[in-house]
Amino acid sequence: GVNFVAMVDQTTGTGTSACLISDKSRALVAYLGASQNIRIGHLLNNYNYVEKARYFYTSGYHVGIDPESIMNLAHHAHKAPGKLFCLNLSAPYISQKLSKPLLELYPYVDILFGNEAEVQAFAALNGWQTNDVKEMTRLAADMPCRRPTGRTVVITQGIDAVLVASTGHREVWEFPVPVVPESEIVDTIGAGDAFVGGYFAQLVRQKPVDTCVRSGVYAAQQVIRQIGCQFPPQMSFKC
Repeated sequence: GVNFVAMVDQTTGTGTSACLISDKSRALVAYLGASQNIRIGHLLNNYNYVEKARYFYTSGYHVGIDPESIMNLAHHAHKAPGKLFCLNLSAPYISQKLSKPLLELYPYVDILFGNEAEVQAFAALNGWQTNDVKEMTRLAADMPCRRPTGRTVVITQGIDAVLVASTGHREVWEFPVPVVPESEIVDTIGAGDAFVGGYFAQLVRQKPVDTCVRSGVYAAQQVIRQIGCQFPPQMSFKC
């Protein structure tokens, strides 16, 4: 199961969000609440979990809230053998508004996740003169990395192929996305997070990249068939 070690803020309520869905379109507004108050003390008080963990994952949102904790985890992952630090770009504004902490963190990122809009914003931040998302993916993989083995960049494009690039490889791999009938798409909220969860489900089992991507796509395509970010009672992904 999941050992959920949350920080409790007695003065601020838990964040909430409201979503308006009209046909296949959506609008989302969020109140961040107590999540804005998390600080490194909570991490340090629970460092026994950090010592035991092998995989560290954070969203780009956290970069602007508590960069000290994120850098602490990134440094820890790179000092300990067999550990990985992973980041999700999360939203275009992370590159646009939080460029300094993002670029300071990036050399420690072993696996980067994002979608086409997010990598386009990241490309603009770095001044890359290209409109080709595949080229942006490759350039993101080839940016300086403190890990001798380099990094992997995974970019989703909705119904289009998932792009994967690794440091030092000219080729950008494309993994087709199975078609989901439009009549079955109910709510796309949480699809990106579900993809990452599915990817990690196979990564922690030491499965190859193609299996990780297929698992991520499978998880995302289950979520978009549900109302809200949830899964159906039965799942049947096979490696």
